[in-house]
Amino acid sequence: MVVLSSKVLRLFGAFSVRVSLFFVLPILAASTLAEDSASLVFDSPSDDEYVSSRFPVFKLRLENAGDLDDLSVVFGDKSLPTNVCTFEKSSGIAYCTLSVSLDNGWQEVSALLYSGNSLVAQASISVAVDLDEDGIPDHLDQCGNTVEKEKVNLNGCSPIQLDSDGDGVSNVDEFLQILPAINMLLSSSPAVVIEEPQPLDSAIEDGLTFESPAHKSLVKSGKPSVRLRANISESTAGAHLSILVDGVDTGSCNFDDVTALGTCELSQPLLEGWHRLDAHLLRGDSKLASAAISIALDTDEDGIPNHEDYCSNTPLSETVDGSGCGASQIDSDSDGIVDVIELEAGSNPYSRHSYPAVIIQSFSTLPEQISRAGDSAGLSWSVSGATSVVLRNSADDTTINRLPLIGTARVSPQAATTYTLKAIGPGGTKSSQVEISIVSDKRENQWGISPLDQIGEAVSSSLTLTDDGGVFLGAFDGNYYRFTSSGNLAWVMEDVGIVMNKAAVSDSTVYIGTNSASGGRVLALSSKKEVLWDEMTQAGVVASPVLNQTKSILYVATYNGTILGFNTENGTLIWSFKLPEGETISATPMLTSNDEILYIHSNSHKIFAVRVKPENGSQSDDTQQIILEPNDGTNSGAPLLWESDISSPSN
Repeated sequence: MVVLSSKVLRLFGAFSVRVSLFFVLPILAASTLAEDSASLVFDSPSDDEYVSSRFPVFKLRLENAGDLDDLSVVFGDKSLPTNVCTFEKSSGIAYCTLSVSLDNGWQEVSALLYSGNSLVAQASISVAVDLDEDGIPDHLDQCGNTVEKEKVNLNGCSPIQLDSDGDGVSNVDEFLQILPAINMLLSSSPAVVIEEPQPLDSAIEDGLTFESPAHKSLVKSGKPSVRLRANISESTAGAHLSILVDGVDTGSCNFDDVTALGTCELSQPLLEGWHRLDAHLLRGDSKLASAAISIALDTDEDGIPNHEDYCSNTPLSETVDGSGCGASQIDSDSDGIVDVIELEAGSNPYSRHSYPAVIIQSFSTLPEQISRAGDSAGLSWSVSGATSVVLRNSADDTTINRLPLIGTARVSPQAATTYTLKAIGPGGTKSSQVEISIVSDKRENQWGISPLDQIGEAVSSSLTLTDDGGVFLGAFDGNYYRFTSSGNLAWVMEDVGIVMNKAAVSDSTVYIGTNSASGGRVLALSSKKEVLWDEMTQAGVVASPVLNQTKSILYVATYNGTILGFNTENGTLIWSFKLPEGETISATPMLTSNDEILYIHSNSHKIFAVRVKPENGSQSDDTQQIILEPNDGTNSGAPLLWESDISSPSN
């Protein structure tokens, strides 16, 4: 075995999807080489293989090289010989160890065989680092250091690495916190054996029956409704019902001794895994009846319990495999494009070298020209082959990320604006632009006297036009004014507060937000000077109100960062949500055309995406969380989808 000199290692593209490493294998006795028959093969690792070291050993095999002398295989840097390659002449096998650490992501390793300055043969493979050998490469692995042989989900996390109770502490850390107590228990009681909970073989019924949930059923809610019925011969007068979860009293129950029907509410949500529910009908210390069942969580209702489900939020319309994954969730080659889309595009869903081209099928605006600054226009797009879709606004250079492949958005540009849609995927990056222009306001004055000349104080709001020709605007005197279509003053509503925004309009009704020293107000006004409803807010309203498509909900962002949703018919507060402490809002929010997501630009240059509550109060399609309930004054339900800091130029 001979260790020989070095050639060149080249590392390409720190930001590319695949980084190439080149081995150069010189052949010194070039005159005897059969160029048409020599070949080079990677024996290990093989193509598309995960490696468990950042310095893996590569085994190369030289075939049909002829009877050559003075062969050498080298790898390293020309200026820093590393002597990391060895060559066995008798077998034609070369072993090379990287002298530079592999980064995360797929990297292409190419071996080149030269005769003098002529390339004779070459071979290449792609490898990715998987240090914990859990089958998920490190660049996709959200849980490093998975215990050997632990079953993991698509994010590389084993059950013990998850945060089942959502308290910010992983299961493994919580386990380590209680490990000393477990060790003490085991040392003092050697006979104690801790086993994974298993469901009961059958329900236990002794005069008491669980009507719902049923035994071994999968429940959607962590606090399912529990209903029981007693069936005993003796009187149940004075009896009460108790319920235990895994042996712990964690609920409150009501029992009607006339109907023999009991209902229970759990005080703590169920965690993942199987749970035993024991119910006891008691009178004093005497047990009259009892029952027990086992249940488990299945939040996305796909028939696979959460603790065995590797794909949460599966659409209800999809059939899942044994891991709980539907067709729209399976990405066999982990390239970010799910299998069903790859098959539709004609690419191989099992090869990381095959992926669909990134295509922007359409990106358009309607209309392309608006009459006044602040008027609404609609954007729509359709993209395929992308893993990320981004929309950038040229007017204020803001960006909205994580858009769907097919979607729409409503915008209200204040100036001529170019919108750029960028689609990014393993097949590359594509972009498309649309421009919305604004009609010039240099027109002949059709009014004898401008409304602005009929108000003594400075005007603080934009003009608002209703369907009946009415013109509305507010001033710094705290009054609100209506003019006719000919420019004549129709009426003045005094002391409504300073209006600093453009009103929202539905037919002949205008919705305004105002400011005063004591806070703010939201009013619905008719063209006949009627106050249809009037609601106070803790902080002033600087941003313009926004109506949904059906004109049934008015969204109002107050200056202190609170977003409110009002029923436009009667002013009832439907829901509220508070941005993080310290955030303030002056800019008008933008609502997507499907009325699902409200985008808010705060004064600290952050963008917040908030899922607003559907009108029917139903559960969100893709978050598996109940959207904020009416007027509960909390952020339970977490409608905040994401936030992005755009204050830095790099963003």
